[in-house]
Amino acid sequence: MLRVSGEREQIVAPLQLPDASALPWPELIERSEAVRLFLERAHAVAPTFGLTGDNALTVAEICRRLDGLPLAIELAAARLKLLPPRALLQRLDQRLLLLMGGPRDAPDRQQTLRATIDWSYELLSISERALFRRLSMFAGGWSLEAAEAMCPESECSRAWHR
Repeated sequence: MLRVSGEREQIVAPLQLPDASALPWPELIERSEAVRLFLERAHAVAPTFGLTGDNALTVAEICRRLDGLPLAIELAAARLKLLPPRALLQRLDQRLLLLMGGPRDAPDRQQTLRATIDWSYELLSISERALFRRLSMFAGGWSLEAAEAMCPESECSRAWHR
């Protein structure tokens, strides 16, 4: 939070991903919010692109690998102008390098995934950054008890009270 007058917190959850039971049927995969966004943005750069039996699993996996994050999905779909879905998926191991070049009229923080992460990190206080660095050791989340063990309140008191 920016902690400015009139600010309202709006949680933007990741988009719903394709249900594993929907695989490999394109018409079921297309029902997920993440895939619909991917297809919408893909059509903007490659108007003939469509979900087919050949690419449906790949598109579903791209959306899953991007954790349903709307900005990441938009930046990835824009790459279809240069890369077919399978090549895009193979390059997602280096997503911070791949997912760049958003619209020039968008704020800098919305033009690359790395810029979004950097901007967000810079908004944190020193104690919040310390807590963030310590919690980065966990993969897939953490419990409050585990977080407290990593950063006792005495060391990260300001971060705990926000």
